[in-house]
Amino acid sequence: MPKGMINYSQYNETEKSLSKWLNIIQKERIPLYHQISHHIKPKSKIIEIGAGSAWLSACVSKNDNVDSILIIENDLRRIDLAQKYFVPNLNAIKTKLTFYNTDFHKLNFVQNNSIDIIFVDAALHYTNTLELLLQELHRKLKKSGQIIAIREPILPSLPILKNFRKKTFGLKQIKNGDIENIYTKNEWTNYFNNCNFTVTFYPLYGGSLKDRLLNIAMNKYNGILFNRYYMIATKY
Repeated sequence: MPKGMINYSQYNETEKSLSKWLNIIQKERIPLYHQISHHIKPKSKIIEIGAGSAWLSACVSKNDNVDSILIIENDLRRIDLAQKYFVPNLNAIKTKLTFYNTDFHKLNFVQNNSIDIIFVDAALHYTNTLELLLQELHRKLKKSGQIIAIREPILPSLPILKNFRKKTFGLKQIKNGDIENIYTKNEWTNYFNNCNFTVTFYPLYGGSLKDRLLNIAMNKYNGILFNRYYMIATKY
């Protein structure tokens, strides 16, 4: 097999399913990046944790303000797909990207107080030790460094929706052995505050019809779907 080609037999993915996945990224995910890109400052050193397809790092790499990106993913198969399929198809600047197949709770290879921004796309809720994870990320960030998290699930404040969502969120994934957690805005805030971060929530709308309709939804219904906010937590 030629170098750089994907052996699809290694994965559950087919060329057709990967093409569909890429199309979703282009139509629904990349518009999210455009809403957060102005937070990137010159000469930024960046980490993305729980990177999956690394679509976010691929976008970030094209930002002139970015020096380097460390991409953290614990699934070696996803790293392989990211490197061979998603990174090339999203026209990433490969020289800025370094992949690490490791647990994002333990970033011992990263110098403390050295990182400007840590990006997270729907990954913080996959830990059962959120406070320990945030403490680790705090150590790696420079003073006033930031965690920018998108598509984290947030419970609605309306009681009937909150109770329903809490009982039903991630049931299929949990049955498959995955970790799924969901928190209210206040709970997210408390986690960040306890780890010496201030956190601000900003409206986030994607490129799909679903997301455009959410643009007119009342704030109290937030959390029915993932991408209603992005969170910026700043180290102090």
